[in-house]
Amino acid sequence: MKYVFALVVAAGVGSFAGPASAQMDWLSIHLDHQREENLRQHQQRMGTPDAEAKAEKPSAPVLPRVVDRNFIVYLRGQDGTPDVREGDVVPYLPREGCWAWGLRLDVDAGAVDVVETLTLPEPAGTWEAHASTLYSDDGRSATNHLSLVPDDGWIGNAWCVGDGDPTGDHKIIVEIADVVVATFDFTVEKVK
Repeated sequence: MKYVFALVVAAGVGSFAGPASAQMDWLSIHLDHQREENLRQHQQRMGTPDAEAKAEKPSAPVLPRVVDRNFIVYLRGQDGTPDVREGDVVPYLPREGCWAWGLRLDVDAGAVDVVETLTLPEPAGTWEAHASTLYSDDGRSATNHLSLVPDDGWIGNAWCVGDGDPTGDHKIIVEIADVVVATFDFTVEKVK
């Protein structure tokens, strides 16, 4: 399974219309920044807190409310231009068949800590190693601990089919503050 942190999108993306194009445009601009922030946050979590940090009592987090959601399927072209499709069927085309989810929150300030879990019907062919991702022992799921900064309220992530990945029903569960805020069910199918 290939975890996509950055998308190469040609300038022509603006010619697409509707929520899918806005989501692709947003993803192309912000995933690199989020990757760096995620790694920084992960490194901080892995460090030992100092005595002052231990003494501080955390205030109750305000849970953002999801006001819109988006799931898109796209094919990565050789020239970097995505072929964006609405729907929930991803073509089984390793390194080309991709998907992205997006959530629009009712807040647009500061980073939002998100836990994203992708579950496959069978073990992945291979998982790409990322510092902020934990993989299940059975090879069927990957859990990302992400710190996402909303852009016009939108946060999201993208993945692509990898060599040897299974076809069938897939699921992404997104949590904020230990509360499931979205579930995305989709299918990866071989193209005819």
